Amino acid sequence: MNTNFLIIIVLGISASSSFFASDVYASIYFDKDVYTWTDKINIRVTEHGVDSEGTQVKIYTSNHELNYSLAKAGNGLFTGEIILTGFSHDVTGDGEPDTNPKTVGNGPNNGFLESDRDDDFTLSIKFADGGEIRKTAKINWNVATIDFDRLFNDSGERIYIKVHDVDMNLNPESRDKISIQVFSDSDKAGLVIDARELSDDPGTFVTIFSVSSQHDSKGNRLFALPSDMIYVQYDDHTLPKPYGIDDDLTVLVELPPFPLEQIDDKKIEWSQGNYKTKNGTSSAKIIVTDPEQNKFADSIDTVKARIFSDSSIEGITIELYETNKDSGIFERTFAFSDKRSAPNILYGRYGDTLTALYDPVQSFDSEGVFMAATAWLGSTGPPLERAPISHPRIMDSFGNFIDSPAVGQQIQITSDIANESDREQKFTYLVMIQDGTGITVSLAWIDGILNPESSFSPSASWIPQKEGHYVATMFVWESVDNPTALSPPIQIEFTVISEKEQKAKQYDDGDYMEMFMFVIPQGEFGQFTEFDLRTLHYYKINHQDVDSLPRLGMLVNMTADFPLEPLSELSLRINDDQITQYRQFFEQKCREQRPYATNDVCMNADFAFEHEEKWYYVYPKLAPHGNAIEDRKPSWDPEYFTRHEN
Repeated sequence: MNTNFLIIIVLGISASSSFFASDVYASIYFDKDVYTWTDKINIRVTEHGVDSEGTQVKIYTSNHELNYSLAKAGNGLFTGEIILTGFSHDVTGDGEPDTNPKTVGNGPNNGFLESDRDDDFTLSIKFADGGEIRKTAKINWNVATIDFDRLFNDSGERIYIKVHDVDMNLNPESRDKISIQVFSDSDKAGLVIDARELSDDPGTFVTIFSVSSQHDSKGNRLFALPSDMIYVQYDDHTLPKPYGIDDDLTVLVELPPFPLEQIDDKKIEWSQGNYKTKNGTSSAKIIVTDPEQNKFADSIDTVKARIFSDSSIEGITIELYETNKDSGIFERTFAFSDKRSAPNILYGRYGDTLTALYDPVQSFDSEGVFMAATAWLGSTGPPLERAPISHPRIMDSFGNFIDSPAVGQQIQITSDIANESDREQKFTYLVMIQDGTGITVSLAWIDGILNPESSFSPSASWIPQKEGHYVATMFVWESVDNPTALSPPIQIEFTVISEKEQKAKQYDDGDYMEMFMFVIPQGEFGQFTEFDLRTLHYYKINHQDVDSLPRLGMLVNMTADFPLEPLSELSLRINDDQITQYRQFFEQKCREQRPYATNDVCMNADFAFEHEEKWYYVYPKLAPHGNAIEDRKPSWDPEYFTRHEN
């Protein structure tokens, strides 16, 4: 739970007064008392009896600060928020920084402020009468922890993993992801799988994988024999003191072999697959079979089960009663309501998936073994068309349809989903990509809520690393930890080609960009002196210089053949080799004319030439193949030179 801290500063009206005619004060609130390095900070300031005109707000960490404005949200109430952006740091161990530190913005909701690992965030307010108050909150890193649940049902074992690492909430405006490794004694290589951040619990990352002794590891399925230890590993690269700032810590959880024979005669089930509702209410029966919980042969024993719905993730815990003395079978009927949860009443709405968990040892710890069962709250059972999925397609980063992406090209695996009902529908859109051998090379998902009678086109990003044939399968589920299908899965097949093959294909289709050189006349010679051009990084070239570049075709003779009247533009097509030669030549001329210029100046210089007391601007540009020359003309700004000063 976040704690709001309050400071009250009493400001005197007059230093010469022996008493206060009226006490005035201001209060500063933050939504937390401790933040991490990339957190969002919500600010609230209340002022009582203080004239807010001329109020100055400054926010700062140890090495960075901003002058900031707060928004007036009511009489004497001001609010704002700011996002901490940390510092440049590698949080994944790949040697590359993963943060974008910046200090910018003036408020009330557009501020970004850099921070260090162990830092303080301070808000200071100066009032027009000279009074000042401030409030400070701590900023620090944390050590990650891992929790897990082992879920068993008729299909086998699934392991639900929660990694708590608030330091990896790198962008509080979106959901982040982390990578974890899972492996077993029989498969030391194991799997590297993504865990996605919970939208309602920033800094908590979840994933789920299944365990099989019959199939090799792939996708989110781990091969493990019944006698194997299972390991979950996460590398934490954001550690508090006394660790060094570049230290990392392997957080490892070991799951011992679970003797399945202990639960062979145990199960939890719903009395029906679905439960009808009337006026927003319903009732359901849970049945637990566990002979070991028949503790007393001459009395009725009890067990507990945890029940939750899509609309009430926290759920309720209910007590089940043995049906008869010495039976080992326990039942309980309880109620649903779409208005509220209460003891023995679960909040649930039409269309919710219901989940029941039973812990055979009755501990209900955060790390435990659970039997699981699901049902549906509705009249006909969970239809496969609650969120129908259609129109699978592959698009590039610009939204263009493609059928053969290239190695290294970022693509989007996209489809359409729809909600035709009159209620909201929670969903998870999952994309699994497999290569030609059936190995899963990518597994990604997003989740959200579909509004009533609306549609959405979710997509998952992927960058192929190898050529070959691939199949993308798209699922729509209730959630990652509750894979109840909302629609039958759909697939799309595609081939990844080399970058060279893609360029050849684009050339055959006429779908590519060509390099052109543009020559633009720019007024009379008297308007711009050679000194002006050199000062602005425009360098003079002459006919003899141009003659040294025979591969530039028409440019060789442009001083003789270029039509000067009317003043117009000439476009020359050149290839990659020519443009390289062009840039090298102009860089050489730059160094001849400005021997003390830095490398950056000469590598980014533009050029002009003079002919018959007229100057012409020369530059390269990409343009689509097949377009008319007129379509390639840039809009020429007569003040171009003055706008591009050094």
